[in-house]
Amino acid sequence: MSTEPTPVHFFSHGSTMMLGEESTSADYWKKCGAEALANGIKGVVMMGAHWDCSGLNKIQVTMNPNPNKSPVAYVHPSKYVDYELAPDLELGQKCLDLLNKDGFDASANKRFDWIHDTYLILIRMFPKKCPPTTIISANSRFDPHFHMRVGAALRPLREQGYLIIGTGGAVHNLYRNLWAPMLNYSDNFAQLTPPGDWAVDFRQAVEDAIVNNSGPALRRAITRLMKHPKFREAHATDDHFMAALFVAGAVGSEQDKGVYGKLGAETWELTNMCNSQFTFGEWSKGASPDKVDEIPSTHKNGLLFHVGSQGILRASRRAIDWFKSIYENFPFHPHDRDEYVTPGEIVKLEIGIWAMGVEYEAGESMKVVHDNSPDLQREFKEDNEFASLASHRRHQVSIENSIRPKNFTAKMAFKISVSMDSPFTLDNIPFGVISTESDPKPRCATALGDYAIDLAAYWKDRTYTQLDGNKSLYDIFNQGSLNEFAALDPSIRSDVRKHLAIELAARNVPKTCAIPLKSVKMHRPMAIGGFVDFLCSLEHCKNCAPLAGGAVSNNFYYAPSVYNGRTSSIVLSSEPVQRPHGIIYDPVTKEPTFCPSKKMDFELEMGIFVSKPVPIGERISIEDAANHIFGFVLLNDWSARDLQAFEMNPLGPFHSKGFGTSSRHGSLL
Repeated sequence: MSTEPTPVHFFSHGSTMMLGEESTSADYWKKCGAEALANGIKGVVMMGAHWDCSGLNKIQVTMNPNPNKSPVAYVHPSKYVDYELAPDLELGQKCLDLLNKDGFDASANKRFDWIHDTYLILIRMFPKKCPPTTIISANSRFDPHFHMRVGAALRPLREQGYLIIGTGGAVHNLYRNLWAPMLNYSDNFAQLTPPGDWAVDFRQAVEDAIVNNSGPALRRAITRLMKHPKFREAHATDDHFMAALFVAGAVGSEQDKGVYGKLGAETWELTNMCNSQFTFGEWSKGASPDKVDEIPSTHKNGLLFHVGSQGILRASRRAIDWFKSIYENFPFHPHDRDEYVTPGEIVKLEIGIWAMGVEYEAGESMKVVHDNSPDLQREFKEDNEFASLASHRRHQVSIENSIRPKNFTAKMAFKISVSMDSPFTLDNIPFGVISTESDPKPRCATALGDYAIDLAAYWKDRTYTQLDGNKSLYDIFNQGSLNEFAALDPSIRSDVRKHLAIELAARNVPKTCAIPLKSVKMHRPMAIGGFVDFLCSLEHCKNCAPLAGGAVSNNFYYAPSVYNGRTSSIVLSSEPVQRPHGIIYDPVTKEPTFCPSKKMDFELEMGIFVSKPVPIGERISIEDAANHIFGFVLLNDWSARDLQAFEMNPLGPFHSKGFGTSSRHGSLL
């Protein structure tokens, strides 16, 4: 047995009908089980969603030598009653030792009977015989960091040949499901209506977090999903998401950097329950063939495989029409799933409707063939975004060496991956000013993931009809400040932001407009004509007042305190801040002395960029204030406290608060 760490699975066990009926998820579980047995696993460690114990630091491990199985509702007993469980007490003791060594209050539970959330998976993965298995409880506090630590504590078992599985749910809110099909013993996977947007949105967030992050970044990404705006709709209770945290701990160490999760299968049921199946890592050898010539001829029909030069295949098995789907459930797969393929390699994506988005090498084209039939084929030579055939079958896709059409543009082939750690997502679309070595002229840009999007280049050959006069967005963005864009009507700015988000999501932004952030130089985003600093936080005032020998001033409760700052000393966070010289009271002689400041600090604050000036003598209402705000930025407000103590009386701070204000990246959110 290799000492290479075993893969880790996060499975969504779904309803009990995932045992009662066949599905693509069930097929995937069986495949994973076959691969595990082919690689000689010693046993299985599982955390489910239906067993938890109480106590601040408590965790339990199954040590019942003869466990029963809890009944499974709506499933015929023949599916599970005779399946013999195989509790592994030796493995259970290993788990107890590892957990207690890591500071948990771990104890044995000698009476626990197994529940369908775990043995359902075991039956599907290992239908002939249950491997030696130990089950770990959750903790009823459902602390995400706690459960991640549990997984991390058990990670050494992966290097000893044990398989770790978390079984919960990607989207699992029993209160939002439509139960009629299951209660009526009808087709549970029929999906008579599409799932809610909230379910689809969170399901996509789960996949994005898993496939785009590895190592410690994966732990952070999975944890942040619990703060996702749709999390509480997707999970009315936290129990079914703890397995994901457990898995993130088991495959989220520094040693696991580069081990990304992959979506292996997915089954929607009860309208809004999404059962996504993810695997992290690979076996040294697989139970299923890796090459076309390894597949028995009787199994080749209907498989999608690539038989040309190396390329990138993106495919969709999304139904053209909801009721025309050839699958047993809603076949939701995003269009941005890329897979690199080499000649003869099996493509790990099923295609039921059409093939999309292949990135070609020079002199190549794509051919789509239905079910290996040469009579039903089409070559991709049009200047469009997809190649398809009308029949609802599976396709064989090949990239062949042929003359590349002159009018072909693979505009959907450029993908910007955005990790959960990135502040620059499609929900952000910040604005800033950049330059590069190849083009030192400052111009406006936005950011997505690790790329800056050159807005001047993007708008150069495009028109935008909502602008007055002869100005174009190219003219507005092709300059070294955002002032002119900021002065536009808020509705226009909002429309531009939405347009960019849509175009970036659809991959319609040319690759030439995307520049790696590490290659750009940031500039101050706006020409700043004035800078004022407001003291708005009551807690901050309460903390500062005693230092000045007094209480919070009464006028604070009527209007925030404010002073004028110095615009010339505003710098980017990448630029140095000089230690100021000034007059202080000598700590020994108490006499005024000119010297460098010895008491510098900074306060983290939020900066607001005002987009529309207010003419002298005029006022704006509170209701209209939002129309004058362009964006926000994090900034550090630097202070020289010893200089400030000398300057405060009678007119307030001057140089002590005016020598440096640094803003992050110079990008506006």
